[in-house]
Amino acid sequence: DEVKVRRLAFIRYLYNVGVEQSIQPEPLNAVSLLSFHDAAELFLQISSEHLNVNKVDNEFMSFWDIINSKLNPNELTQKESMRRLNKARVQLKHNGTSPSKLDIESFRATTTSFFNENTFIIFGIEFNSISMIELIAYENTKKRLDIAQGLIKENKIDEALKEIAISFSYLIHDYEQKKRSQFGR
Repeated sequence: DEVKVRRLAFIRYLYNVGVEQSIQPEPLNAVSLLSFHDAAELFLQISSEHLNVNKVDNEFMSFWDIINSKLNPNELTQKESMRRLNKARVQLKHNGTSPSKLDIESFRATTTSFFNENTFIIFGIEFNSISMIELIAYENTKKRLDIAQGLIKENKIDEALKEIAISFSYLIHDYEQKKRSQFGR
């Protein structure tokens, strides 16, 4: 449904923010742990809702048991890697202990694997197929970008660029219309 797709797109955005943060120099790259963890936790939350399972505590790692109870014979992957990420997040957030650059690279890789493997298990789609276009509020802009995305897949780059330009024009127009209706000229 549209709400779940938008939530998954936000999770993908948060994951992408984490990736960008992870390539920053030390100690700035440590904040990526928070983004990776938040993205994973949001994913687990929407997964439990999607599977209609109730989580009664606030424990991050308990998601695996309740979700796996519905997935039999499949199971969520990367449990121990996510446990390690969770411990590193606690160390950073509550004790001020920064992970090493090597640890950050490891967390980026395992978080990527977590999403690539589990998005298909839970939702039957590839994580990389979740588009940021879903987060766009203006319908005309969104439609044109969807068309452009299809053209790119067909390797019709010139036509895609035209659609992107048109979508940008719609974005500006729709934004200005919204502001005019709110505040007048």
